Amino acid sequence: MPILSVGPASGPPPLTVDAVVLEEDRWLVLSAPPEVPESREHPLRLFTALVEAEPASLGDVVVRPGRPTRLLAVVHDLDREPSCTLADVRAALEAVVRVCHERGLHRLALPLLGTAHARLDRDAVLREIAEVLARATHVQAVWLQTEDTEALDLLRAAWP
Repeated sequence: MPILSVGPASGPPPLTVDAVVLEEDRWLVLSAPPEVPESREHPLRLFTALVEAEPASLGDVVVRPGRPTRLLAVVHDLDREPSCTLADVRAALEAVVRVCHERGLHRLALPLLGTAHARLDRDAVLREIAEVLARATHVQAVWLQTEDTEALDLLRAAWP
């Protein structure tokens, strides 16, 4: 079992992380800045890029470089109600683990995917996290980003 810690995303991190997982939708709207920066690109090229754009698939992870690496876990389809399911969360968690293995990322900051925007059941999401991370032998530490102090005990209890 990796080192497990719990604390709000807004507070000081309880441990140093290599990657931060963020909840995302298929069109990457949730992580977009609130203001669109001015572009030097010709308007015709921008329009062409918009027309040719394809949404990410549910369960994908989009990697954004930096320190720490940002892993955008695609768990929401905003054209669907509910926008997120436990199957979407599980697929994204498995993709996160795969990306971490491929990139040598060992310490994660992880929110309770699907509980903020889609209101998925906390306990069910914790079970998914436990089942996926139990097989991820290369993950050494996880900062569960939540203010819910019970979550850590529930995660440990759900560990297979």
